Amino acid sequence: MIKSISILSGGRTTIALLNFARNLLLAWLVSVEDYGIAATFIVAAAFVETVADLALDRLVVQDPDGGSDRFLAVIHTLMIARGVIVASLLFAIAGPIATLFQHPENTWAYQCFAAFPLVRSFQHLDVIRQQRSMGFGALIKAELAGAIVSLLIMWPLAIWLGDFRVLLVALLVDQFVRCIMTHVMANGAYRLGWDIAIVRRALMFGLPLLAAGIFVFATLQGDRVLVGDVFSARDLGLFSAALTLAMTPSLLFSKIAQTFFLPVLSKEQAKPREFAEQGAICIQSLLLFSCGAIVGFTILGEFVFSIAFGSKMAEGAKYVVPLGLAYSLFLIRSGGMNSVALSLGKSMSVLGMNLVRLVTLPVAYSIALSGGSVLEVTLVTVGGEIAALLLGGALVHFVHGVPLTMRLGRCYILAGGILAAGIGIVMQSAGMLGTPVADPLVLYLCQAGFLGLLALASSDLRQIAVVYFRSKMANVPR
Repeated sequence: MIKSISILSGGRTTIALLNFARNLLLAWLVSVEDYGIAATFIVAAAFVETVADLALDRLVVQDPDGGSDRFLAVIHTLMIARGVIVASLLFAIAGPIATLFQHPENTWAYQCFAAFPLVRSFQHLDVIRQQRSMGFGALIKAELAGAIVSLLIMWPLAIWLGDFRVLLVALLVDQFVRCIMTHVMANGAYRLGWDIAIVRRALMFGLPLLAAGIFVFATLQGDRVLVGDVFSARDLGLFSAALTLAMTPSLLFSKIAQTFFLPVLSKEQAKPREFAEQGAICIQSLLLFSCGAIVGFTILGEFVFSIAFGSKMAEGAKYVVPLGLAYSLFLIRSGGMNSVALSLGKSMSVLGMNLVRLVTLPVAYSIALSGGSVLEVTLVTVGGEIAALLLGGALVHFVHGVPLTMRLGRCYILAGGILAAGIGIVMQSAGMLGTPVADPLVLYLCQAGFLGLLALASSDLRQIAVVYFRSKMANVPR
């Protein structure tokens, strides 16, 4: 168990750092405007992953029959069919996408992304099946290879191309390498198959998550689409730089948590008491990680941004803290509450949480179109994540069998206090709370309070970890 966690967390962290380094290197190599255009390719890549996502990989982990060769062969067939459909769709709408971002001359670049879902569809899912027995090494190695190769070619591509095309090529190379490595790391042959019962089961599981995924895309990338559509390429470049810094740790820990807790919770889905215990550990862990992220962004976010992206991107520093707050809340929902729901096959719950979050996007658009600033758009994002989190908590504790204990209540109160302080600091820095709150002494007191709350969170997390590993080690044969 400890070895599995080490491989998963270490591998995911390394991959996230490599991808962050790739985006950071791009920011230093091209202009702010070109970085903004390149950010639209990140949006396009996210869109492709979203509309291609029937959660078939998670079904392989969650379904009782997911370990069989026949089941895997049918899922491979579904993946290819999905890839062909999505590639055709993306090629057809490349023009409108380019027009949306005010760069119709780059239609050809978005058409190139049609290769993106096609390559992904031929991945060997045995590297996912190995997660059923807590084997994460094969998948990590495949993803790590793609991240390393795409980073190594960035500098030569910048010398050769010198503009936004650098990221376009790097992303496509990343996917090609990952696909090849999944076949290299697989334990069995790659097979295709067909079974209408398995297909029906996959669609029942995946279609709600496909809709939820579209909502996730709208919530994670909707703000970037909004800025790219309403504001200038320079504004989009600055906003995207801040978004990259804000999203990286949250998406990293969310992916680690979901990859780790989904098989753990799925094994206990028929045992209510054990499931409740593991679900509580999952939620508490993500609450506490989120608290730490909020503290880090509030105290160090702007400083780290200025060091990482340099003076060229300095204007984007003001977006880091509010975006950091929003994606820290997303970490709780995606890594914790989604893991609980998906382990029970309750994909409609995930859809509901994302739908609530999506409702705030038209509000942000309205503010932007009426002359509002990018900063005001980010504050709406924070509000949307709070609303989605409230629904997620209600579903987990009153529908999905994880009781709201005193320990969980204390963690929620802790997270609420940290979040309230963070929002206060953002609003006072934007001049929304008047002169008294702008006193630097108040800011320092808030930061000191953050550190105190982080210490309490760290103490709780250590206790959770001790209980968890003791329970696991008690089952190890002597």
